[in-house]
Amino acid sequence: MLLLLTLPFITGHHWFVFDPPGPHPPQANLAAVSRAQVEPSPPNPAPSPTGTGRGFVKFSNLSAHGVSDASTPLIWYDGADFREQLAPKSALQLISRGKPDCPRKCAICDLAWKVERNNLQVALFFRDPVQLSHIFIKQVKNSGVSKVQLIKWTYPPQGRIDGLLGRSVLNVSEDGTVCLAVQTVRIPPKKSGINRPVPADGSREALPPQLTLSAVGGVLITMKQAPNAGDIYGPFVEYVRFSGRVLYPSDPSLYLRTAAQR
Repeated sequence: MLLLLTLPFITGHHWFVFDPPGPHPPQANLAAVSRAQVEPSPPNPAPSPTGTGRGFVKFSNLSAHGVSDASTPLIWYDGADFREQLAPKSALQLISRGKPDCPRKCAICDLAWKVERNNLQVALFFRDPVQLSHIFIKQVKNSGVSKVQLIKWTYPPQGRIDGLLGRSVLNVSEDGTVCLAVQTVRIPPKKSGINRPVPADGSREALPPQLTLSAVGGVLITMKQAPNAGDIYGPFVEYVRFSGRVLYPSDPSLYLRTAAQR
């Protein structure tokens, strides 16, 4: 409401307009302001790993999770007694995480698997079904890869080979790979199945029918020695690594960290 007041002056009448005082503004809730200053905002949710939620995760530079050969039953890299059984030149070197590289020279290396005349095969296994696009094999003293065969996936993974050997992705009479070179075995997409759709309702325990023929549980590598090979001939295999994708992984982090852990 406006109030008009007339005040007499010598020169006449002057009109003055007064605004009455308005209502008092509401008081701030100091307790709420104080809490807002000291209580942090909730953190943003962490992003989902690439590929998870679609039934698969792509990986590269991955070492297998388990190994067996003529002298060693199936052993997993994270088994309770793995470190106790990890010996120089044993097949367990092929799944050892974080080990140093062999020296950059064509020579014996304790951190590689040494092939023996009575131990010419090694089987490498995965914890989950995979589809492979590349296999990388590095030999540091002599060479002798003769055959690489895929092992069909079966649940649970137990290191079995009998009745599970699949197609050969490499079969040569002579390995021409030079010392320290990385031999690359390429598996075409039509054979690996790596581009096939992955249904969301599948699982590692029960793969969808369209994935069972291409799902791999491991590989069997057969080596060959020269006829006159001596005790220190080898060959010596420093590593076997893989690229591809894993289907319905029980622990996706095992495959997302492959660049660091190999």
